Amino acid sequence: MYRHGRTSDESSLDKGRHKLHILSERLMEFFTADIHLGHHRLLEYERGDDFKTVEECDEYMLQQWNKKVTRKDTVYIIGDVSMTNSKYTIAWLNKANGKKILIKGNHDKKMNGLVRDCFQAIYDFGKEINIRLSDDTKKKVVLCHYALKVWNRSHYGSWHLYGHSHGNLVDAPNERSWDVGMDNNRYEVLSVPDLEEIMSKKLPHIPIDHHAKWQGKEDDK
Repeated sequence: MYRHGRTSDESSLDKGRHKLHILSERLMEFFTADIHLGHHRLLEYERGDDFKTVEECDEYMLQQWNKKVTRKDTVYIIGDVSMTNSKYTIAWLNKANGKKILIKGNHDKKMNGLVRDCFQAIYDFGKEINIRLSDDTKKKVVLCHYALKVWNRSHYGSWHLYGHSHGNLVDAPNERSWDVGMDNNRYEVLSVPDLEEIMSKKLPHIPIDHHAKWQGKEDDK
């Protein structure tokens, strides 16, 4: 059972769930990272206050995942799926709802064909996508396992979702970025409405490079 540990703003996630209910008829996209199936050392250093065994942790993450995700939804896993054997990993992934797309992390370098078959697509380093927000507008999102300081169109409000740091990287309040890893989000995958609530609490974006003079203008060169 989840007892405590690092969390994102709980009210943000609750409001996100409300939007998720409103949009329940629409096929949804979800985001997560750093599942780290079967990782005993992570249990020792990060998750030991919440779980007694890695099996308990992995089962809890699976239950939380399937509470939100349906078979028809899509889940982007932004790196570090598993630290255990292929048989265990495949069994867990097959029980987890949704079509899965992997953006590789540092622990995903070696993956046999059977594990690869669990994913609809696999990308080696990063991926840019466009998602549909609750108001039906589109938002560009840059996915990468590692946190970036600048990313494509960040000065125009695009989002960046990452993992790797397990909630230990200080969040930048002026950046539209978020650690979507399990340890930073109550061991839950995040929906688009969840992320809208999180990003809505950020301060105005402050470009940190030469793009400051172009912020809000059409020229993106």
